[in-house]
Amino acid sequence: MKIEFRPIQESDAGLIYNLFLNLEWGKSPKSESDFVLWVKQQVDKSKGIGLEEKYVSVSTYLLWIDDIPVGVSSIRLLLNPTLEQLEYDCGHIGYAIGSDFRGRGYANILIAETLKQAKEKDIEKVLITTDDDNIPSWKAIEHNGGILYKTEPDPENGKLTRYYWITLS
Repeated sequence: MKIEFRPIQESDAGLIYNLFLNLEWGKSPKSESDFVLWVKQQVDKSKGIGLEEKYVSVSTYLLWIDDIPVGVSSIRLLLNPTLEQLEYDCGHIGYAIGSDFRGRGYANILIAETLKQAKEKDIEKVLITTDDDNIPSWKAIEHNGGILYKTEPDPENGKLTRYYWITLS
């Protein structure tokens, strides 16, 4: 199995469009032309370009297995006061595996690779959240050292959210 984990690139847009159609990933657009622009915005955000005043830079990565994009993750370098108030929606790391690729252990790989990047960016401790009913997700987080510190309802939809801290050593 060939594993590649790398930052999103503008040249990826056509290759990853179908993956993102099967993800609940932020505000990624559904039309292909809008998606190309959205990918460019993600690349810019990793450089701190075009950020809203209250947000921080975020780096987006793709997990490729045997040259097929199977998942995506993002890293925020810090949680500023605005993001800390929105903690239920804004950890340091977010991730998703395409629906066609779930149940194969790719989330374990994706989280592990994302944690390596976080450590390289000098983050010592990361917050990662998941829905309480997403058992495969919280098992992958725990597999990668996640320590559950609380479970509480999301103020927007009432669904229980699990909050994990992972210390990077």
